[in-house]
Amino acid sequence: MSKPPIKRIKFFWLALAVAAASSSFFASAFTGPGSQGPGTGVGAIGLDAANNISIGTSTTKAGTKFLVIGASAGSGDYALQAMALNQNPLLVVRDDGNVGIATSNLTNGTLNVQGTIWSSGNFLGNINASQVLSGVFAPASGNFAFQSSLGIATTTNVSLPQALSVYGGGYFSGPVSSTNAYHGGYLTVTG
Repeated sequence: MSKPPIKRIKFFWLALAVAAASSSFFASAFTGPGSQGPGTGVGAIGLDAANNISIGTSTTKAGTKFLVIGASAGSGDYALQAMALNQNPLLVVRDDGNVGIATSNLTNGTLNVQGTIWSSGNFLGNINASQVLSGVFAPASGNFAFQSSLGIATTTNVSLPQALSVYGGGYFSGPVSSTNAYHGGYLTVTG
């Protein structure tokens, strides 16, 4: 059996020494938890013993698994941005509370959605009538109720004279009935 050349042995020890020195250098760049036990830490990211995480503060919040503190209260900074691989926004939360889903254009209101909204629940609140687009409310089946007055072919809802106020011509394809007396009779037809 022949002996390995001396050059290979020297190169092996030299390479081993360089690897040991560099790993020692890189390992010293990492600062561990120090005197704290594992699972806790301070700084821009916080973690407590209950595994609650905070970002933007070292203080976690009890009962909150993931807390993000924004940079300011202004509209120029973002507390959270989740982006797709192509950098299109998935979810954006601005420091002033405005939220965007699939959009970063947050100028139209508190919640801005680019795309279709589907809900299995109810919408609670008010929608300004000027924001309702023309079209059919629903398919052929379904009923709609208006708790107050309904004006048809008018540009105002102020001082509608009756619960149903039709301005201009009206067409009914079925029978019209009333149980309240009006103008001395149940139904008055003029013309």
